[in-house]
Amino acid sequence: MNLFDKFLHGRQVTQVTFVHDYLQVVFGNMSLTINNNYEFVGGDAKEFVGEVVENTLTSQVDFTLLFSDGRKLTVGIADDDYHCPEAMVLFSEETGTIVWN
Repeated sequence: MNLFDKFLHGRQVTQVTFVHDYLQVVFGNMSLTINNNYEFVGGDAKEFVGEVVENTLTSQVDFTLLFSDGRKLTVGIADDDYHCPEAMVLFSEETGTIVWN
């Protein structure tokens, strides 16, 4: 289990924001900034507000947040998915800054 799994499990999405060239998903006092390619499966990004992370999956090519209603947010982590050195950044006062690169 990586730190992203540990800290995101059970969190509820409170906001989804597109900022310049990245996506920010907010879980109350915790934010996940996604710089890599991503895909929402099961609805429009804004429809994920209120969803709860039930599980996470990590493979060689992606990191997936699985929500309680079956929807998914998949973040590509293959070489072609990167737009900058950091794939994702998780931040809160509780966790500090955790970078997935």
